[in-house]
Amino acid sequence: MLHDMTRLFLIAALLSFIPFRSSRAEAFGPYAEPDFPVLTSTVDFRDWEKLDFPKDNIAVRGLIIKLDGSLYTIVEFGEN
Repeated sequence: MLHDMTRLFLIAALLSFIPFRSSRAEAFGPYAEPDFPVLTSTVDFRDWEKLDFPKDNIAVRGLIIKLDGSLYTIVEFGEN
């Protein structure tokens, strides 16, 4: 039985060195769908302290809502 396991291990090890080549280049889409109105993300506002925002302000569970054009708002769900 150990002989069979050794043989399987060697076959798997050899197969791992065979380069995988895809017939087409893999394309990645945008981070979010452009027309979708909401996005969930963590937003770091620590650099905004110099604009009189609270110190160490991070929205860990934020719901980002697209309002109009390039205007967004965020609602944070979680403990403060």
